[in-house]
Amino acid sequence: MQAHDDKKNDQSFRELLKAKISDPNLNAVLIGENHGLSFTPSAILANIDILENAGRKVIYVAEELEQHASQSIQAMHAAQVAQDIKFYDANLYNTLSNHGITVLGGESKESSPLYGLSGHERANVGRKPETQKMMSGMQRIIGGNVAFADVVNQAIKDNPGAIVVFVGGATHPVALEKNGITDEGMAGRIPNSVAINLVKTTENFDNVMQNVGYKESGADGGVGKYPYQVGSSKENCYKQAFDSQPTPKEKFDRLSAMTNDLVQSYSQFYKSGTAAFKENCRIITGAFKASNHLPADAKFDSFDKLMGKILESGGAEPNKNIKFNSSIKKDIDNALKADIKKMNPDLYKALDDKQEKRVSSTAALMGKIGGKTSSFLDKAKNAISSRRKDSIAAAPDPVKHDIGPAADPVKPAAVSTETKKVEIESTAVSVRPGRSGSN
Repeated sequence: MQAHDDKKNDQSFRELLKAKISDPNLNAVLIGENHGLSFTPSAILANIDILENAGRKVIYVAEELEQHASQSIQAMHAAQVAQDIKFYDANLYNTLSNHGITVLGGESKESSPLYGLSGHERANVGRKPETQKMMSGMQRIIGGNVAFADVVNQAIKDNPGAIVVFVGGATHPVALEKNGITDEGMAGRIPNSVAINLVKTTENFDNVMQNVGYKESGADGGVGKYPYQVGSSKENCYKQAFDSQPTPKEKFDRLSAMTNDLVQSYSQFYKSGTAAFKENCRIITGAFKASNHLPADAKFDSFDKLMGKILESGGAEPNKNIKFNSSIKKDIDNALKADIKKMNPDLYKALDDKQEKRVSSTAALMGKIGGKTSSFLDKAKNAISSRRKDSIAAAPDPVKHDIGPAADPVKPAAVSTETKKVEIESTAVSVRPGRSGSN
């Protein structure tokens, strides 16, 4: 259950994320999620272009990854074979790393009694009553807040000017009161940070609200308040990513990038990812259709057929990676274009690179023809510009509209510096169980 202060607007998660990532006064964006209903991997992947083009270094910190498990993508693949990591998480961390975004783990002994355990040992310890009691108590929440904040603060210290995106359980980012105990949360320990609670909705639009009450699940669940809460979904996040592109060609480029990233991850982590891979393909292509007003029942037959072949190659060679190279990217793009041509020939024409070149050539020719009158036009424009400047100088300053912080940043408390620096260039292996669904 959540209560709110009623401040609502029509902005989206994408717009809010972009505003906060580009805010030079912020050091960290703390995203809370419900592990069991999480669609955060899709929300991050749909907006990876925002992170990649932030104009500053972006560091991603995941609660679910263990701090000690600094390993390569190849090591993660070996762990996935042992079922220690799910495809939707592997896909996220792999894609972030491929796009130059550093991925760090947050989990520690203080945040989880399952830290460092795997396989049957992890399952056995997780079933113990004392473990379950500790996992649901305030002790674990506070221990996690300290450990996660230490990782974030160290990353900020080591990378001046960078911004950290943290993703973890919704109990961690904000101050929480539970069983008579109050903790200031991660936001109270990280200077210049903002917290966003990302919740799942069935609506086909995002609902962004400010100053929203939060209650942890369970009869004795803790309570707090988020500066921002966003109701969204996987479908909404991907559609917003396409809607934000100004031309059909740029929408197709995003479709190409998303599907190629997905196939590249599957080529490395296909062991248990078949269902998630199919679901992600369906959601991404569905969002592209919706953004371009194509029939909902239109089929990407050529693309689906190609993806079927890729799935078959993964199952046929369980101990080998599918070979991902430039020829697969070309095959994917050609399949997508063939399907779009059947759905809407006019849209397909807008994707024709040769046609774009013809338009550019025509524009260049018109420029030469217009060169004879350019001197006269320049003089006219200069005269108009001069008059416009005089008019603007006399006018009042325009009102600015942006997504500013809901409140002043929480003042920092003492930050522990005992946690060692986490050096992870690509990603890590161990994850906390509980996230379900295809993200």
